[in-house]
Amino acid sequence: MKKLLLLIFITSLIFYGCDYFKLQSYKEWQKTSDIDTDVDVFIGGVNYDGANNRYPCYWKNGVAVSLGSYNCAALPAVYSIALDVEDIYCGGSYYNGTVLNACYWKNGKQVLVELDNTTQTSEIYSITVAGGTVFACGSEFNGHNKACFWINGKKHSLPDSGIGDSFGKSIVVDKETYDFYIAGFYSTSIAYACYWKNGELSALPFPATASSAQAYSIAVKPKR
Repeated sequence: MKKLLLLIFITSLIFYGCDYFKLQSYKEWQKTSDIDTDVDVFIGGVNYDGANNRYPCYWKNGVAVSLGSYNCAALPAVYSIALDVEDIYCGGSYYNGTVLNACYWKNGKQVLVELDNTTQTSEIYSITVAGGTVFACGSEFNGHNKACFWINGKKHSLPDSGIGDSFGKSIVVDKETYDFYIAGFYSTSIAYACYWKNGELSALPFPATASSAQAYSIAVKPKR
């Protein structure tokens, strides 16, 4: 009986909690929460309407900033945001009328990056800034998806040991040494997680229970 009463009590809390958030606006709830209001919150993504218009955008403290409008079946979007003092960098892709092409936006203004072929799909998945230098990684299609990175918009291909697709998914820069690291994966008949340091490939071993792997994020810290 006690277990049943406890279950009913917990269930009531869950439903009450859901109703609580429905009844209150975010700002009203924020006043009574422990959330730190002394920071600006930036979120990247995409929104779209019923007319098939896609809007890559970011939100600053809940206010949307559109980065273009595209009437297309593809999904131009912001996949990554980086801040450098007062500058806002958004990495992602836009629709060029035929396919998605990699690009980034600085303070809402689009910056086109170097590509081998603008008639093929390319996307930036991660962006960061160090000392005013813009680092980004992603992929571009050239017979198959090929991992690559950009420094201030100039493209560099990443080596891999596969014959299939490869992707650079996350990039980070050591701001003391300016070494940069990219996490991602490449494939043959299976996927292999890997990372690149300054463009040099290092494969990652599988856990004992895995038969393939993919890496999506990376972080570094100095050894003390």
